Amino acid sequence: MRCPNCNAETDAGAARCAFCGAALNNEDAAPAETPLPEAAESREPLNQPTGAAPEESPLVSEPEPGASSEPAHAAQTAEKPKKEVSLEDLKKPVGTLKFFLVMLIEAVPVLNIIMLFKWAFGWGVNMNLRNLARGQLLFLLLALIAALALWILAPEFYTWLGGLFPRAAV
Repeated sequence: MRCPNCNAETDAGAARCAFCGAALNNEDAAPAETPLPEAAESREPLNQPTGAAPEESPLVSEPEPGASSEPAHAAQTAEKPKKEVSLEDLKKPVGTLKFFLVMLIEAVPVLNIIMLFKWAFGWGVNMNLRNLARGQLLFLLLALIAALALWILAPEFYTWLGGLFPRAAV
């Protein structure tokens, strides 16, 4: 049986809804309000001056028009389940065709860097492919450091080379 007030599933023989307290037998019955404890009634809100009447606020908020009556967790359960990846799948050797496709993807200039990061740090990637991608990223980092060092030190390097091999006077 469903409650006419909150649409929650309740026991068939219950007189009141276990969730909102509304009477189940009478369709016209208003929802039952939960009485506030005496201590809460005697306190005044902090944001109002002393002696001012507190604003009336409903205990149960009314649903917005057009809002779904199904619970929020029902929408979450309808999501597509994730594919489970076993440890054995992650440890299998990379086949020749997959290795060839990886090498082909690495030939594309911008895509190769993106895919190397995805393979190196992504979840559910074959361990062999992950280690290959991490090694190649490390190699690229070292090559970049060497290129920057030569670019910065190039003038000194050429002057040093010029001192080693003096030109013959003509």
